Amino acid sequence: MVNIYADGSCIGNHLHDKVQRKSYISMVVTIRGTVILEKIKLVKATTNQSAEWIAAIEAMKYAQDNHPGDKIVLYSDCKNVVNIINGESQARAKHIKAHHEEFEKCSAGLNVEINWVPRNSNLAGKYIESNMRKMRDGVYG
Repeated sequence: MVNIYADGSCIGNHLHDKVQRKSYISMVVTIRGTVILEKIKLVKATTNQSAEWIAAIEAMKYAQDNHPGDKIVLYSDCKNVVNIINGESQARAKHIKAHHEEFEKCSAGLNVEINWVPRNSNLAGKYIESNMRKMRDGVYG
């Protein structure tokens, strides 16, 4: 079983000028409790919500490329993402519907389960927090 923790963050989410915002995604992959990958990537997103979706999508792309036959457990601290993917709520906004469709496309054929995890238990969120200074300094893009 492959555990993938995904998180998205938008620095400057409160700013009205979307050009000044910087969005990052983080992924931490573990197998039997051992971390095999920690990654942060600058992405084109203008809100925290979009960054969360892109993190989940990128996790599925990683799983397709590296663990296509394995059981994948995806963890996210974004209840909206988890609830929409699990069919417990509906995507209403056009951009959220597009993210959901992209997630479904990228996860097709995978044996994937998605679970909500509290922020303080999300390894990807912790990885973002521990690298916040580097992110603000532009190390990741």
